[in-house]
Amino acid sequence: MSESAAKRGGVAFIGGYTDDPPMRYPGGKGKSFPHLINLMPPHTRYIETHLGGGAVLREKRPASVNIGIEIDPAVVARWNESCVPGVSIVKGDAVEVLMSLDLTVQDLVYMDPPYVTETRRQPKIYRHEYSEADHQRLLSCARSLPSMVLISGYRCPMYDRVLYDWQRHDFLS
Repeated sequence: MSESAAKRGGVAFIGGYTDDPPMRYPGGKGKSFPHLINLMPPHTRYIETHLGGGAVLREKRPASVNIGIEIDPAVVARWNESCVPGVSIVKGDAVEVLMSLDLTVQDLVYMDPPYVTETRRQPKIYRHEYSEADHQRLLSCARSLPSMVLISGYRCPMYDRVLYDWQRHDFLS
């Protein structure tokens, strides 16, 4: 891992598909959230992109500030209706929102983007899919952030190539 990635705590987390019972969503972390939470270093602000059902956000110990980013208006509406105390929900594109935040090395960003199409059982499962260019844009953003970053997804050549110097944790779901 490069020195800059080590300082940020860059981790690529490779997991599987699970359903999240309280807020079902494709790729939910309803069963795998403990693995992710155990990988998280101490942080003062927590930002979760591609929020979906938000199992990790709901199950982890809250940080001083907790932000969920989601582009899907239906998901944002469900979160706003559930009114989770201490969580701010931002509707928008993950990269645009992240680039607008004044992130520091004390922050932890957890990215759980739509899985790369060729790694899935079904090619179209999300209302807001990601193209290869979208994944490249997200990975470029992740590498540029001054904060600690953790990313979920299935192992694939694109992520392996771009995040070659990040720690990777594989597990069976």
